[in-house]
Amino acid sequence: MQIRGGTSFRFTMAGYLFIGLGCILGSGMVGRAIMGFMGDADGRSPWGYLALAWLMIICIIVGRIILKMRGDAKVRNFPVSLNDRQGTGSMAVPGNWTGLFAGWIFFGVGSTFAMLALSWLPGTPIYGKTLILGIVSALLGAIVLVVTLYARRKARGDARKQRAIESKPFAMLGLIVAALVGLVFYALGIIALLYRPGNWAGALVFWAIPSLGLIIFLSVRRRKKAHRGEKTRDLQ
Repeated sequence: MQIRGGTSFRFTMAGYLFIGLGCILGSGMVGRAIMGFMGDADGRSPWGYLALAWLMIICIIVGRIILKMRGDAKVRNFPVSLNDRQGTGSMAVPGNWTGLFAGWIFFGVGSTFAMLALSWLPGTPIYGKTLILGIVSALLGAIVLVVTLYARRKARGDARKQRAIESKPFAMLGLIVAALVGLVFYALGIIALLYRPGNWAGALVFWAIPSLGLIIFLSVRRRKKAHRGEKTRDLQ
């Protein structure tokens, strides 16, 4: 009971910390933006301060999610050594909240960086990269949020049903992201060869990373299929 109480206390403190920082810093960012619109500028666009105020709103939303998920949080014991029979208490974030939590963070941080790129960084080399990364992160977060909210609405409070609805879209999203990352690494290897012909060492380093990931993925998938086949034969 003490461990569970400690778990609830940690979630409560984390939730209120996010909300408190979001309210305090968000108010400051809005005030600084208003001063900028009134002509008291410091060389930065007031729209950038509004973008940071939006990030503080995301902090408040994340804080509310943490406060809500504390009721579903569980404590798991895991050994830290071979002689540790009792184990150590560890907080496990409830699975039916992870999509909402991660989705808001990716969407919030990505959209903030995209807005900052548009308001603060035009004309600098980092401008385009910041904008592209922000848009990509915001899109990923939006997809996760849509899938999670749809699953929560369909499940009607049933955590197992929600995870079942989320599993396939999230698995597909993970495969798509992994495939895109792999293609980027293969492209970097080709670029390394084009930029410096004969640089096979650099190209092979870039190509080895996604290849190793693909081998690990296929081996794990093969083991899972074999394990499922054994279970099916045991049931028959």
